[in-house]
Amino acid sequence: MEAQTIMGLSFNTRNLGLAVVKLNQLVDYSSKLHKEKWSSQKREMILTSLGSCIEAYNIQKIALSIPHPRHQTNEFTQLVTVIIAFAQMNHIGVVSYSPKDLLLFIPGSKRKNSKSFMNQLALLYPELTPYYEKELKNRNKYYYKMFEAVGVATLYSRKIGKWRS
Repeated sequence: MEAQTIMGLSFNTRNLGLAVVKLNQLVDYSSKLHKEKWSSQKREMILTSLGSCIEAYNIQKIALSIPHPRHQTNEFTQLVTVIIAFAQMNHIGVVSYSPKDLLLFIPGSKRKNSKSFMNQLALLYPELTPYYEKELKNRNKYYYKMFEAVGVATLYSRKIGKWRS
């Protein structure tokens, strides 16, 4: 049986973090900024880019980082709904994690915050170290969504944490 290829996604209507994990290896990762005002064209552009990634890597599962409902806009909810429908049309399973689930990466009683979360992922995947260092210097969070995407894909690939189908 071939190992699943998992796409991790963390996004809002402006920033999209994407990661592809297979056999506990980080195959691809990126952060994309969409500055345009929310529109159906922007939604379609995001779906098209996800579709090409799904096809290129033969994705079997999508792991989403979904914030608490009070942090979700109508546009965000619409985008999640469209992504889930797109995945179902392509026979791809979807699981979701909350931001609290990502704290599983932080061992012991260390301070559980975004900095220590990103540090643990950089230790797990050394190729993320330059992005971790850049993110520490950034005033506006640019790479954090990418780290969340890597986190949810890794959580699912290791089958740890609680996910919701």
